[in-house]
Amino acid sequence: VAEINKKNWQGFIGITGRVSSEYQFSVNKLYLYYFLYILFTGVFLANTFGITEKFIFYNFPTFDVHLQSTFLFSQFFYFIFLHELLKLEDVNIWRKYLLNYIFFISLFLTGIFILSLFKFGVAMKYSDFYTILNISVIVFSFSVLYSKVKRTIKIILAGSLVTVMGALVTILLSFINIYINNLIYFEVGIFIELLLFTIAINYTYSQEIIERQVGDNKNLILKLETIKKEKENLLLKRSIEDYARELTTKSFIIQEKETLLSNIICQLSEINKANNSEYNMKQITDSLRHNLTNTPWSEVEMHFNKVHPNFYSSLNQICSTITSNERKLCAFLKLNLTTKEIAILTGKSVNTIDVARSRFRKKIGLDNTENLQTFIANIG
Repeated sequence: VAEINKKNWQGFIGITGRVSSEYQFSVNKLYLYYFLYILFTGVFLANTFGITEKFIFYNFPTFDVHLQSTFLFSQFFYFIFLHELLKLEDVNIWRKYLLNYIFFISLFLTGIFILSLFKFGVAMKYSDFYTILNISVIVFSFSVLYSKVKRTIKIILAGSLVTVMGALVTILLSFINIYINNLIYFEVGIFIELLLFTIAINYTYSQEIIERQVGDNKNLILKLETIKKEKENLLLKRSIEDYARELTTKSFIIQEKETLLSNIICQLSEINKANNSEYNMKQITDSLRHNLTNTPWSEVEMHFNKVHPNFYSSLNQICSTITSNERKLCAFLKLNLTTKEIAILTGKSVNTIDVARSRFRKKIGLDNTENLQTFIANIG
């Protein structure tokens, strides 16, 4: 049992500390104003029950009497608390009126407090007027706001109305000179109000915890989705790199095929010139030449378009008069091939490729300070 009580106490301390750190000193100060309202109300109740007189300020009776004014301050903090609470609702006009009223009663309250230092009895009469004024504002606020606000504020307004009813009964009985236990109605009203306030605050706190957990879950889901997308992008990047390597490999294989076919064509042409047989070598050379000029490059372009689907359309926007040979040159440059490698693939000399590069630079108006390879790499 002792261990259980210890754990419960530690849990209470932990919750109290967390509430203080997370809410009492938060931006809206809602829980701080609620704490001050409870504090001054608690001191007032302790004074009315004679607790402060018997156990705390028994040597200072005058000071103990002045503690009756703590109720005036509790009303002041109630309105500040209500003003802050209404931030949760769309009642900005009423909040503005309430703020002006808080400014007014702060001046009135200051005057009552100063007067109580010299004429306590007179100050208490003014405090009754101050209380009646506050009661009127609370009742009016209840009638205006109850249908417009959410459950939390409805509970708080209901608790305030209960306290108001208790205060009205107490004041009326005092005016007709009935002094037998008048405060009991007001005290019961305050206790009911504090109970309802506690329920409302706990409800709000629970809602905030739930919203925070939902927010954390959303952030976690967002992070997981981001990680998933990053993995997908990485796989896509690797797939593109594999395609590019495959394309380059196929280009070299096709060039070897072209080179072989070129040599065969040359040899057959020589045989055709020297041979007068009935068999026509020209048909063979024409067939091989057709295979050489059409099929291989179309196969390369097919793979190239898979890797860079927007390259040719972007290239046409830059240069609408581009030739097929220039398109082929740009494709090789996009594959990050050197001039020597392009020369090998196309079966042309390095000098021919350099001249083709130079002409294309002039055609697209590329400045001498810009690198053609870098320019082509950024297209598409």
